[in-house]
Amino acid sequence: MTNDELEILNKKRLQQMEELDRFLKTATNEQKAEVFENVKQRILNSEQPTPFHKVAQIEETDLLAKNLTDKEFGE
Repeated sequence: MTNDELEILNKKRLQQMEELDRFLKTATNEQKAEVFENVKQRILNSEQPTPFHKVAQIEETDLLAKNLTDKEFGE
């Protein structure tokens, strides 16, 4: 990658950070939660594993275990 390309990427990244900062200052908690869920789903649907994948697997395993336990004990 050339220095010019890196400079362009850096400017785009800075602009995105400024937009995120404005959003975080003005958005409601509901809007922030909705955006977080959308980003989380995009990450989970991507092909590259991330820490979110591990968390989702743990949550799914915990939920399955709870459902099995509830059925076993008639809850």
